Amino acid sequence: MRVRYVRCMAMACALLMGAPAYSAEIITGSELQRRCGVPKGSSGYDFCTGFAMGALTRYRELCRMEKEPTLDGAQARLIIEKYMRAYPELLNENAGVIAVRAFNQELGCPKGD
Repeated sequence: MRVRYVRCMAMACALLMGAPAYSAEIITGSELQRRCGVPKGSSGYDFCTGFAMGALTRYRELCRMEKEPTLDGAQARLIIEKYMRAYPELLNENAGVIAVRAFNQELGCPKGD
């Protein structure tokens, strides 16, 4: 269990270090949850979906997945939202870390050793 946690945290750090330089804003899980909980078509909804797709793309790279899971933005967003509802005590953490944990729990990381 500890090895999996350490691996997950290492991937989260790599996700954060791989963030583009123009992304000056680092948000918490609480802020992401707030932005995700708005009606479809709003800027918050679009932000949430875009964040989820960017996090999923980076997660796929970190895991070196040979066969990528077939997920669209809405499905990736739902994985993160489900994880945030299941673990509200983690909402003060960085949203990128939460996204990595959510994808790791849902998809696994077969080559992340």
